[in-house]
Amino acid sequence: MQHRASLPPPPPRPRTRACSPRGRGIERYGGADLLLASRRDLARALAAPAGTAAEIAAAARALADRLGFGAVLVCRGEEGMMLLDAEGVVQ
Repeated sequence: MQHRASLPPPPPRPRTRACSPRGRGIERYGGADLLLASRRDLARALAAPAGTAAEIAAAARALADRLGFGAVLVCRGEEGMMLLDAEGVVQ
């Protein structure tokens, strides 16, 4: 019987942390790589409007800057989603 050479374990991969808080408490997820939020979540967290695309982008940027999110993915209902990352907004 031949022995197979054991392979070394794969190198550790960085973990991606994504969160999708419901209601209040987005602050406790600060530093996550990705925040999944609705426009209502943004408006509530910042006490600011998040109805138009410009308002959503501004709110997502403010939240990412304040809490250290790598990216924010906002569900806009029938209007689709908006992704804001370090490079800017991708719709």
